[in-house]
Amino acid sequence: MKRIHIIILFLLIGAAGATVVAAQEDSSTQSTTETAEDVKELQWQDQLIREAQKWLNQSKQTSEKSAEWVKDDIKRMGDWEYKVIRVKADDDDILVEELNRHGEQRWEVYWMQEHDDQLRVFLKRSARTYMKHIPVGDMLRLIPKDEGP
Repeated sequence: MKRIHIIILFLLIGAAGATVVAAQEDSSTQSTTETAEDVKELQWQDQLIREAQKWLNQSKQTSEKSAEWVKDDIKRMGDWEYKVIRVKADDDDILVEELNRHGEQRWEVYWMQEHDDQLRVFLKRSARTYMKHIPVGDMLRLIPKDEGP
């Protein structure tokens, strides 16, 4: 995808550059005064080149940010998040309601401990990652191959 962007950019710049060179050659053979139409054309081409360069820079920044996000996401694979809540021990309905509420957010109980008139409930959930859902073969295609000299 990145190569396609670069090719498009070069085509745009090349076309604009060829037009500029042609316009310069025409102006040298004709009179030295440029018409308003020629000036507008050159301004449009300059603006096109600036926009293409800006687009290319944004594309590079997005690629760099994406690479960092992927690295961070892969590092989170296999990690756990932990949480401790306290619930009154004498009311089963409140306990069930709390556990269901946390269960909706992917928390699961791995230990309970009675403490005074409350239960300390220890919860865990796997850290949310997106890369773990991509098959390994597809993930390997994302890794750039070293190209020799």
